[in-house]
Amino acid sequence: MGKKKIVLDLVSDVYIQREDPENAFQYVNHIFKAADVVFGNQEACLSTKGINRGRFQSNPEMVASLVAGGFDVVGLANNHSMDRGAEGIMETIETLDKAGIAHCGAGKNIDEAHKPVIIERESTNIAFLSYTSVFLDHFQALADRAGVAVVKLRTSYRPPERFFEVPGMPAIVLTEPEQDSVDRMKQDIANAKTKADIVVISWHWGISQSYRLVAEYQREMGKLAIDAGADLIVGHHPHVVQGVEIYKGKGICYCLGDFSFFLRHTDPRRFHHGSEAVVVECDIEDKQIQNISLIPLSKNENYEPVVATEEEGEKIFKKMQGLSEAYGTSMEFENGKILVKGVNA
Repeated sequence: MGKKKIVLDLVSDVYIQREDPENAFQYVNHIFKAADVVFGNQEACLSTKGINRGRFQSNPEMVASLVAGGFDVVGLANNHSMDRGAEGIMETIETLDKAGIAHCGAGKNIDEAHKPVIIERESTNIAFLSYTSVFLDHFQALADRAGVAVVKLRTSYRPPERFFEVPGMPAIVLTEPEQDSVDRMKQDIANAKTKADIVVISWHWGISQSYRLVAEYQREMGKLAIDAGADLIVGHHPHVVQGVEIYKGKGICYCLGDFSFFLRHTDPRRFHHGSEAVVVECDIEDKQIQNISLIPLSKNENYEPVVATEEEGEKIFKKMQGLSEAYGTSMEFENGKILVKGVNA
């Protein structure tokens, strides 16, 4: 008998602060329980230490949401995990370690922040790396400073061709990754590939609340990462769903939407962005990602993630289909899942 199929589920931003964190994912836990590996982007430090420099942080007790949800790995490279500085990120790491949840994308120095997490299932090793291109400068991990793994960019502006004909037209925005960041990312992936069969990249990037506006650097860097050996890239930060691109048979999911991002003790809808999200579900066989599906999610009145109804799922499918057409990606909706075509082709 051959080895069983491995199911990998990935979600986007997780931010929980509520009285009953163990119930935060109660309406989607059945999806995660059926998976072999579950990954999410932990978009807040789990800490009360340090100085609160930002809007979002969770108490360490909120790790119960991840435990109850069956999360195996979380990424920490984003624009909020350092909101309480070095003390906050180190307590977050300690909290996750105590809970038995692996993590990547942050550490006491740059080497730890860029170190992959490797999970083994059915003799298949899956490596996870986490990066952010959305951050404050002091968030970056250095040789002697705790922080997160970053891919730095330079932004420049070029006048449009009709600049003189139509004064006031918006400038053309150009984004270019810094070469040192590119080199470090490529080396990280190459190193991970020597230890793992599959390399997954979690990337905090893009422009908040924009469905169609994918920055120039995202497509460039996504493809560079795949050329370096990555097998899947999942993006987050815009808090709305964005399209999926297939490059050399590998998936680049530009944004998975807003998975679970709310405050329980105040009006939850004050803190949400998009009400739609997807779970990226990968079938792994013969040490390769053979299929990618998207499970549509919506939110209930408490802004908790729930499986979308057939009607809601159809709407999310049509939106994802439209957003992905620009990249030549084909999809179909079947049995409540969006099947992405061209994977491992």
